Amino acid sequence: MRWPPLRRAQVVGTARASLGPLFMLDCDGNRHADPVQASYPQLRLVHGSPVTPHALPDIRRVFCRRRTRVGLTKEIRRLSRAVYWRRMVIDTAFDFRTDASGKDPDVYSPTLRQYHKLLWSKVLPSGRQFELHDTVCGVYLFHGSELGEFFLCSDSVIPTFTRWKSMRRITQLFTEEENEAFRTISYTIGGMMVFPGNRLDGKQTINGARGFNRKIADRFDLTLECIRRHYLGERSPLGETLARYRDFFALFEDFWGYVEFFMLQDLVTDDGCAVRFFMPFDDFNTSSVPRDGEAYKEYRHLSIEFIKARNRRIGQPPSL
Repeated sequence: MRWPPLRRAQVVGTARASLGPLFMLDCDGNRHADPVQASYPQLRLVHGSPVTPHALPDIRRVFCRRRTRVGLTKEIRRLSRAVYWRRMVIDTAFDFRTDASGKDPDVYSPTLRQYHKLLWSKVLPSGRQFELHDTVCGVYLFHGSELGEFFLCSDSVIPTFTRWKSMRRITQLFTEEENEAFRTISYTIGGMMVFPGNRLDGKQTINGARGFNRKIADRFDLTLECIRRHYLGERSPLGETLARYRDFFALFEDFWGYVEFFMLQDLVTDDGCAVRFFMPFDDFNTSSVPRDGEAYKEYRHLSIEFIKARNRRIGQPPSL
């Protein structure tokens, strides 16, 4: 397995104490014999955030790995990656604009690409492994197996409308600090998804159709409603587009499988049978964009609450 380079502390985990005494290195390379007694504030993550006991609920299963360590089995490597990357590297507050060099984070943020790869490389509802790779030239993320070939791209799915000229009279009711705060949280991992990114028959991708269809206006709650109807065989504004990628959606077996895989439980009702909309919904007959300050305020509030909830869900320790 190819490990990506780490900028500071090289930390990894294992569940087998029989391999030898546990230890941890701080940012200065000092070795701690007992990681439970290690000085947590000295340890730093990729983005410089301190490792805390909250981030390491079972610290005795986490220790520093030298890249040349002999005898690590594939199982230990798998456990190590799950513990390290999910608990310690995925910073749910990280704004992907900060490392995109002023360009589109969905394309140019290396951190976002890595997060997508790590989060969505996991077991499907069928029990099969869905492993994503970022080594195919010209492809954002790729999966190839007996399940099929899938070419995925990233999409920021929570539009803030703060850059829309037609919405300026409404968004200007909020301060620039409030609008920037909305943009910032929308570019954290809770506001990001992956969809198939390859054009089929020269037609629009899901990303493109979401943005150009005025009944959707890039809103993710409306997109998810279309996906729900796709699994039920019902019509929707994105019906034809989603049907072109039926093999991708079949990986998750049903709507709840899709919701669970991508950690979208906070955008559906408890029974998983309906979407929680950010604005009043009437079978795609009402406006997809807020028409006044009160509607935008409610849309903004519910969008932020969803992103926060999904970030908390993503930040939870993975089950090993």
